[in-house]
Amino acid sequence: MSNLKSSYVEKIRRDSTQLEKSSFYISDLALQGGIEIDNYLQGRNNKFEHVQELTEILERYQLSDTDTHLFGFSYMCLWKTMRVDSDKEVRYCSELAIEMNLLRFELRDIPNNYKKLEELRDLLCNFTINLVNERSMNKVSHRF
Repeated sequence: MSNLKSSYVEKIRRDSTQLEKSSFYISDLALQGGIEIDNYLQGRNNKFEHVQELTEILERYQLSDTDTHLFGFSYMCLWKTMRVDSDKEVRYCSELAIEMNLLRFELRDIPNNYKKLEELRDLLCNFTINLVNERSMNKVSHRF
């Protein structure tokens, strides 16, 4: 269990499986992953535990080509991020499923894929921004 997850479990007293669906936790995890990548680019750190945990969560909530719903995970925020940060136009669930799959493979390939690190860092930070914006626009309470 990562330090981030253990602090959420201890301080907020929530089940660790519920955290995967929480936009609060996912935004913190994506932000910490972006920081890990940035620290690696600057030669400060070689650990990617938050990136790995986010990759595992994305794998558990991977859309299939036939899915027609976006429930149970922050798919809309991911979709908004992909629309801005991707060269391709993501319009359908099947296209988002493909982009999620590619993102998982790129995140799993860190730090070997050095050329993509800056793009991945930016994508994770933009994903965090979209999650925070969604929370503030929907005026979601601080409960899970």
